[in-house]
Amino acid sequence: MEDLKPEAAYIVDIEGARGADIIVNMDDASQIPAFVESLFLALGATVQVHPVFTPEDMPRAMEAPDRAAQKYG
Repeated sequence: MEDLKPEAAYIVDIEGARGADIIVNMDDASQIPAFVESLFLALGATVQVHPVFTPEDMPRAMEAPDRAAQKYG
C-alpha cells in the first residue's frame, strides 16, 4: 500500500474470497501496469481494473468515441 499510495482502500468479500477495492488516482491509463504488477508479484493477486473518470474528465474521455463515430458511424 505504501507504493500504491491509494486514495482509499476497502477490505471486501469478492465471490467468497478475501479481496480489496483500492482507489488510486492516475494521470494516464498507461500507468495501470506499474500499479498492478506489484500486486501480481508480491501477493499472487488476481486483479480487476475498472477505470473511472470525473465529470471534468468527460470532454477528453469523449474524444475517442466521437472519432470512432465519425469514422465508422
